[in-house]
Amino acid sequence: MRAQILSASAGSGKTYRLAYKFVHDTIKYYRDKPYLYRAILAVTFTNKATEEMKSRILKEINDLIVRPAESSYMADLKRDLGFDEAEIVKRARSIQTKILHDYSRFTILTIDKFFQRILRAFIRELGIDLNYNIEIETSTVLTRSADSLIDDITGDDTLRQWIMEFAQEKIDDNSQWDIRRDLLALGRELFNEQSKQTVMNSTPKEELQKAIREAEKRSARARADMKAAAEKALEIMDRAGVCPTDFAGKSRSFAKYFSAIAAGDVKEPTATARQRAASPDGWAAKVPPRRPQPPSCNPCWPRYATRSTATDACGRHCRW
Repeated sequence: MRAQILSASAGSGKTYRLAYKFVHDTIKYYRDKPYLYRAILAVTFTNKATEEMKSRILKEINDLIVRPAESSYMADLKRDLGFDEAEIVKRARSIQTKILHDYSRFTILTIDKFFQRILRAFIRELGIDLNYNIEIETSTVLTRSADSLIDDITGDDTLRQWIMEFAQEKIDDNSQWDIRRDLLALGRELFNEQSKQTVMNSTPKEELQKAIREAEKRSARARADMKAAAEKALEIMDRAGVCPTDFAGKSRSFAKYFSAIAAGDVKEPTATARQRAASPDGWAAKVPPRRPQPPSCNPCWPRYATRSTATDACGRHCRW
């Protein structure tokens, strides 16, 4: 049989076709090769993909046995193999029994485990100690990759544009930036198991750039909305005759969050700010502060003297 190369994007049905190929071949050749599943090797990129493939194959075989009329494979198998339903169910049941009683030979594994298995098979010939450990020198690989990418900036206009935009984003956020350090941090994320599937389903650069532009626009609109809401909240407080420091917590009160946002320092609200946004309980201090009040706060100070009056005074207006 000649090799076949299947190239397809995410969500196009690769798992379906590969699982169907496994089920198709084991049923087709069952009479002559009842243990054909032992000779089939499926190599995946991640542990998650391995479990998904195994579960899919076993599920489809079980569906052929338990509910053949509802099986998504039955119609295709009858057409491709020329067998009737009873014969397909019979063979599927025998294959299921053999796989479940010989599960270690049901070989679907990651490429890492595949090469480790080969290494262990020839460990004596290679002269390697039986208690060996495999370690990936990710730091060395990442360092060389980052240096190579930086060297390519001068000859790659697109790459240079991406790096310049990244640097500008860091400057706009008042963040310290070091291209090499950030590239290494990103590279370390790519070695995480959770990131492997994302890498496999990576988006073309053109589409990614478009998505980034849209995200930047949404972010700018959200920042503007938050700033406007914060300015309105401060205006309402001023009209009510209270200041952010008059609330519970004083200089660390939840209301100081509005001052920060209005000043352009957009950041995630604290847990306390989230709690106070959900309910006015806890807005007012248990006892009024003893320090002199700013002039803008004096008009409402008598109303703020107790918890109940302060809550009433601010609660009517500060429903931000």
